[in-house]
Amino acid sequence: MSAFTTKDLAWVIGAKVLQVRMTGSGWEFRCDRAWFEVECPWRIIGPDGMCVTRDDHGRKWGRKPVIDAAAEASELVVGRSISMLDLDDGTLDLTVTLENGIRIQFIRLSTLYECWHLRNDNGLHAIATGYGKMVVFK
Repeated sequence: MSAFTTKDLAWVIGAKVLQVRMTGSGWEFRCDRAWFEVECPWRIIGPDGMCVTRDDHGRKWGRKPVIDAAAEASELVVGRSISMLDLDDGTLDLTVTLENGIRIQFIRLSTLYECWHLRNDNGLHAIATGYGKMVVFK
């Protein structure tokens, strides 16, 4: 385990989003060379504001039948490449900006549990831990 630096996540720039799906314990945003495991709130922001969030899933909100957040998120992000990552040093909130300007935000709301993970097939595992620590394993 080593101390985190911004360079530890730079390798994910250019990765293409392949799938958004709900898992047993949260959500997965799968890319061609990495995946984000997310157990905290997430939202997708477009040019006109928020498009869909984790909390919309399974609700009606008067705009249509039950919302499938995975399907709506997929329409916005699948096939798009990651152009930028922005990690808030104080909160470990992560903003993933795609080539089309769409942003995916992973919002850490707990000081006690690991809110999101970033993994790759080469064994890299970055974790936004509780207590505001970012750690990277290899």
